Amino acid sequence: MRKMLMIMAVLAMVAVVLVPACAQQGRRGRRGGGQMSEAERAQMREQMIERMLEQAGLTDDEKAAAKAALIAKQEARRVLAEELAKLRAVAADDAGATDEELQEALTAYRAAMTQYHDTIEAQDAALVEQLSLQSEVRCMLLGILQNGVGMRGGMRGPDGGGRGRGDGGGGGRGGQ
Repeated sequence: MRKMLMIMAVLAMVAVVLVPACAQQGRRGRRGGGQMSEAERAQMREQMIERMLEQAGLTDDEKAAAKAALIAKQEARRVLAEELAKLRAVAADDAGATDEELQEALTAYRAAMTQYHDTIEAQDAALVEQLSLQSEVRCMLLGILQNGVGMRGGMRGPDGGGRGRGDGGGGGRGGQ
């Protein structure tokens, strides 16, 4: 009996080590190192948006508005990332950039960053106008609306579990 328990304990320990390692290997993708095509990345972004919107418990109209805002914010983030990559390329040690070139790249990045922040603020302001107060709070908690810490998961309902809505449906807030 002891021998059987010992074997089961060893097998359990092996499973604890191997199962996560195998799952992680599967997530890395077929091309090794986690390389994904642009189409796969786009599909993954779309799935992430859909999961977040579902978790937020929004009405159909609120979901449509939130999805449009998220897509616009993703595009703004993409443009900002491109400018950062340009700045990084100019600033690379082997680029041999002059102070003038560095300043030009830094100025372009700062302008892109200002545009990014303006886009985020405008998208959030427009979205808030279309959300109920409960939906606005859920979107803030999930990071659909700019919250200063980014997108978060695992929002809990009032009872500590589930996704509880509790707002009885839509209705925009107007100028409140």
